[in-house]
Amino acid sequence: MRDRQPPLRPASPARLYAAYQGGQAAKNAYPKDFEIRNRMKELGLDPQKIARENRAFVHRAAQYVTGALKIGQIVDIGVGLPAYPNVHETAQQVLKTAQVVYVDNDPTVLTHAEALLTSEPEGATSYVDEDLRNPQELLQKASSKLDFDRPVALFCAAVFHFIGDDENPYRIMRELQDALAPGSAVVLSHMCDDGLNATMRSVERELAQHGQTARIRSSGQISYFLSGLKLVPPGLVPVSQWNHEIRGESKPEDVPCLAALGIKT
Repeated sequence: MRDRQPPLRPASPARLYAAYQGGQAAKNAYPKDFEIRNRMKELGLDPQKIARENRAFVHRAAQYVTGALKIGQIVDIGVGLPAYPNVHETAQQVLKTAQVVYVDNDPTVLTHAEALLTSEPEGATSYVDEDLRNPQELLQKASSKLDFDRPVALFCAAVFHFIGDDENPYRIMRELQDALAPGSAVVLSHMCDDGLNATMRSVERELAQHGQTARIRSSGQISYFLSGLKLVPPGLVPVSQWNHEIRGESKPEDVPCLAALGIKT
């Protein structure tokens, strides 16, 4: 009798991202996550550098929306496992009254959500268990915490490359943007395959073997997520280079991930 194969255990984007970052962030990752990280290196990427630069971008963006834009409401979609500092800690250093709603649908994140809820007394944090693929449900839950009649900063960092083309990613983004008041901000980062088509197709196949959808897009395809928004200089650029005042340390070619911050007018 043939041995029954164990069911495929899907990879968790949250655990993978933690493994990619390394250090304290990686303490909740599984051995399989580190195996995938090593496989990404074999394919020619540096997942640790990419993850760390993306994380640094998120915090620069949090400083910008609370400081330069004075937006005191943030929705962070695909927050992942707690990392230190968390977005609310960065935001509340600039604006103590900032309110942050974290969104994820990963059971691993849910078990650690309490660590995301340590707000400054003047501000507030909360956690919503919802899938980005269900934008209306996500918005309904977030609107019970925030006032969407006022500007909100919507963070979609390193999440849309986990949404396949058949799952209508642009419709999802449009529905999210439509719910935002004028003056709101959209923060986006997304893995890019410009000049790396073969490598990124191999990355997609590798993740698919572990039950994880991935769709790495071109700069033109990524820019379409930002349609209708006024981009803050320097526009859509390598994630390590976003914000003309604070540069990342990595060379753009080492981090094939683009980032932008757009304002809804």
